[in-house]
Amino acid sequence: MTLVVDSGSTKTTWAEIESGNKFVTDGLNPHFNTDAMVIKKCADVRRYFNIENSSTKIFFYGAGCGDTIQASRLQSLLQSAFKTEAVSIDTDMLGACRSANINGSSLVGILGTGSNACYYEDDRIAMKSPSLGYILGDEGSANHVGRIMLKKYLNDTLDKELKNLFHDDYPYSYEEWMHRIYHCGNANRFLASLATFVVKHQDKKECEGIIHDVLEEWLSSQLCYLISRTHCKKLYVIGGFAKAIEQTLKEIMTNHGIEITNVVGNPIDGLMKYHSSKNS
Repeated sequence: MTLVVDSGSTKTTWAEIESGNKFVTDGLNPHFNTDAMVIKKCADVRRYFNIENSSTKIFFYGAGCGDTIQASRLQSLLQSAFKTEAVSIDTDMLGACRSANINGSSLVGILGTGSNACYYEDDRIAMKSPSLGYILGDEGSANHVGRIMLKKYLNDTLDKELKNLFHDDYPYSYEEWMHRIYHCGNANRFLASLATFVVKHQDKKECEGIIHDVLEEWLSSQLCYLISRTHCKKLYVIGGFAKAIEQTLKEIMTNHGIEITNVVGNPIDGLMKYHSSKNS
């Protein structure tokens, strides 16, 4: 059995190449998951795919796996949980690139719970923009959108109608907001969940403005770094948030002379094709 895995901070998709079956668990970013949490999710996967022997091969692409220490830790946990040494750990960025079936070269971006971008050429990541995480970076991501929306709400700078709509969906007190952000863990995932509201109301001027501003910041902080060094203006984008705001994303990139070749919500199908071709 061969499992290909695409893991973000919010969800992880496990796919068996031989059958095409898929199973979704919570995100497995090693920065936010304890050993016990990883082992528990792996046990759920083993039950779903009825894995009983040690012949399983696992190709895992995940957020947070650019940290070699955390990637090594996650590899050891998966090897132990699935009783196999055949576990490969790579970044979600490489997974996005491999899923894209790129001929030649292209910029590749991720806009999901977090964000990232790179320049892919000759079947390798030739250059990456700095990845600073959900506090210092993640420009253009769902986390970024949620962070701005909540700040506007708590600072009472939203239009009254929009403020009331937001309160209807999230009727928390100031103290409850602070507790959820600073004391409950997975703050990036919680903030990213608030982007759902902004996407739902993107026809309203303030929400449209938030989406526009974060995309412009992603362009200036991550893409421009790569464009200035590679002169490439062809872009492939992966991520559920990217798919939800696809029209605005394409408009902004077009205005800056960047050609978007495709926007894909989930890279798992492309990754299955990539590894199927490698095994054939």
